[in-house]
Amino acid sequence: MNLLTDLAQALGEANVLIDADQRTSYEVDWTGRFRGRASAIARPSDSSQVAAVLAACRRADVAVVAQGGNTGLVGGGIPRDGSVLLTTKAMEGIEIQRGQLLAGAGVPLAEAQQAALSLGERLAIDIASRDSATVGGLLATNARGAHAFRFGPMERQVGGVEAVLADGTVVEDLDGTDGWKKRLAGSEGTLAVITRLVLNLHPLPKSVTTAMVGFESIDLAVNAFASLDPSQLEAAEIMTRRSLQQVASYFGIASPVDQAAVAIFEASGANGLDLLAPVLDQAAASAIAQDGSERQRLWRWRHAHTEAIDALGVHHKLDVRLAPDRLNELCAALERLPAECFVFGHLGDGGVHINAVGPDPADDSFDAAVLKAVAALGGSIVGEHGVGASKSRWLSLSESPDWIEALRAIKNDLDPDGLLNPGVRIPDA
Repeated sequence: MNLLTDLAQALGEANVLIDADQRTSYEVDWTGRFRGRASAIARPSDSSQVAAVLAACRRADVAVVAQGGNTGLVGGGIPRDGSVLLTTKAMEGIEIQRGQLLAGAGVPLAEAQQAALSLGERLAIDIASRDSATVGGLLATNARGAHAFRFGPMERQVGGVEAVLADGTVVEDLDGTDGWKKRLAGSEGTLAVITRLVLNLHPLPKSVTTAMVGFESIDLAVNAFASLDPSQLEAAEIMTRRSLQQVASYFGIASPVDQAAVAIFEASGANGLDLLAPVLDQAAASAIAQDGSERQRLWRWRHAHTEAIDALGVHHKLDVRLAPDRLNELCAALERLPAECFVFGHLGDGGVHINAVGPDPADDSFDAAVLKAVAALGGSIVGEHGVGASKSRWLSLSESPDWIEALRAIKNDLDPDGLLNPGVRIPDA
């Protein structure tokens, strides 16, 4: 029996896509920059079917690339060299269990958020691609988002996990006692295929104050943030004038705040406005909202950055981590590169999104220049979107040799044949 026959017997022919027009949407990431080729698209619906797919691929000596909502930015979920792409989208469904959610890995974040709201609770993670990004993919990349500096990354939002190892073993650690969520957080599909997750919930705040605040420089915005008590904040985001003006152009309307650096600060509780007073006193301009719809209107300026910049065409998206007080130096370094760079991100935890228009999408030398600039400023090239295939060769710029060797050792222990997502996250030896 050949591989396609094995897959069809395990999943049913309707869940094994082989025609080129059926494969296309899975073989290119949504940025259009990273493309690949799959021998087939496998759509399992539970852990036993995932195990059957991995067994069939192991017999055929064909690699497997797991893909969630295909919203990644580093090529980590794109098939290469005729590998089988295993999409988790058919692993659906949400159950309510003792104040937590048990969700299939393919559940979109927005759906999980709505399930939490129906209980009067919230899932304390939010990203712009919430309608497409899956909860399994969020754990695989250990995504962060706007609220991570208070509530932590996706790993902290997960109470337990079910996954399938490369040898077909189904690991069920839904109570989190065996530490599998920690092992798989940020593993980018290289150690196991995540199939189900237990999601932790948090109480909804009774009131929230959102302030969009403008400053005459990035350094002033960073200093203003330092004057706040982080434990009292829900979020702290930053946007530069160039990136915000692109959003304004995309919308066709003027931004409510137009300064060299614009931050969004959010505080919960009846005294939210008082908590934000220190930054409001230092601001050159501000817009404040406490009503839900008005708060969403302000947040739209931050969340629309991706779609507004995407309207300019295929470009380089580089996600890094950097101490906020080095952000101004990074922006100065980017100005010296042959590109138009849009910079925005998470002021609270140093997550910086760099979107560059101008260099050819295949020009890896531009990526190298940006990542070297980040490393020279003491930052990490590993941002909240992971390492993927696009950054693995440069991992040593910011990560120690011991840490990289530890990654290789764990990979060799759990996937000695290199079946799962080869070429992703871990540099070639």
